[in-house]
Amino acid sequence: MNLRRALITIALAITFLGPQFLNCTASDDLVRTVTFKTAYGTSTVVRTITTPRETLSYWQSASHRPALSGCSDGICRMDFSHYVDARMVANISIDLVQVTQLGEEDLADTVLSFVQNVGYVMNDYTGRNTLYPVETLVLGGACDDLSVLYASMMIAIGFRVVFIWYPQVTDLGGSKVTHVNMGVHLSSRPEHSHEGRWSITHNGLSYYIAETTSDHWRVGDLPEGLQGQNTYVEEAPAPMSTLVITRTTTTSTLMLTATQTLTSTTTRFAYEVLVVEQTTPLLGYLIILIVVGISAHQLGKRRSRS
Repeated sequence: MNLRRALITIALAITFLGPQFLNCTASDDLVRTVTFKTAYGTSTVVRTITTPRETLSYWQSASHRPALSGCSDGICRMDFSHYVDARMVANISIDLVQVTQLGEEDLADTVLSFVQNVGYVMNDYTGRNTLYPVETLVLGGACDDLSVLYASMMIAIGFRVVFIWYPQVTDLGGSKVTHVNMGVHLSSRPEHSHEGRWSITHNGLSYYIAETTSDHWRVGDLPEGLQGQNTYVEEAPAPMSTLVITRTTTTSTLMLTATQTLTSTTTRFAYEVLVVEQTTPLLGYLIILIVVGISAHQLGKRRSRS
């Protein structure tokens, strides 16, 4: 009878406390969930990102030199590329290639939706610094931080991108501020943007606008407040892979071929930013029940011998 009561108690504990046990992580891990769209907004994807705290500390202690410097008459030297690190987000980027079904434009929009839903955050830290991709994944970021994250992810999977700086934009409060977003080169014009197909030409290539600060925008959209503004362009580092697209009448198959190694040169931090699909806890419950059952069986055998 005591054994039966014990098993009932364990079963109740699994029912009510199982999710907490199954979702637990190391105490030094920083965990966040990002919900974003693919298939031009018709499909929702959820990913959980786990970042060791020491990884965040490493990047926070790295050099955060100004991305805009040497300013004269309101014009500055741009160096957002200093913060680009495609290797640290390569596994996340490759995962998004695998969930994308509708081709090049859909992939550019899917990565954009992911970055937008990492979240726009303006505070003292993000306001004073441009952040590295790992920092933005954990903390969120301002326009420059989200643009660096988008650039890093797109470079990892074969896209050419540029940083676009708007030196004088009027914000909602009427103040003059600067703004940064991205341009992405596509093999053809985007067909699913909401508000036109805005682009900028750099070194003979067209780059379509990618606004990272709100999940309303798709590639090719340009917020009204940025239209007609003076812009300056910085070409981001070259792609680290080649994206090959095979199209059928209904779907497009995306195949990624690495042209550079996608593992981190700092091996201690390689692939420590992990992407894990949200899964049902039923399998975990089953495993726990099997373990409990085996333990109960062994206990019963011992009692029968005594």
